[in-house]
Amino acid sequence: MTYDLKAIFNLVRETLEQAPLTPLREISSRLRIERHTIEKAIRLGTGDSFRNLRKSIVSNLAINQLAASPHKSIKEICFALGFGSTRTFSRTIKRVIGKTPKELRNNKS
Repeated sequence: MTYDLKAIFNLVRETLEQAPLTPLREISSRLRIERHTIEKAIRLGTGDSFRNLRKSIVSNLAINQLAASPHKSIKEICFALGFGSTRTFSRTIKRVIGKTPKELRNNKS
């Protein structure tokens, strides 16, 4: 079976923008497409892996939310992005971006 890899990539990207912590196996199950086909589509679209695409989307969403919503608490943004705790959110953002959410927000002010 031949797939439109560009369309698959766009579906995956849209899914991650809506729910950035969605695992590859869940996306694969939802789309009824093998994981390796999804990974191939992502490599074609970005030249990188699913994991790095997800990290990029999470970091962009976090940066945008922190900048666009200074009235929202970090906790509200954390839960809106699908994280289960502020500690996990802070640790993830620190690992991906190199700064904590609080540091990012202070830099934007």
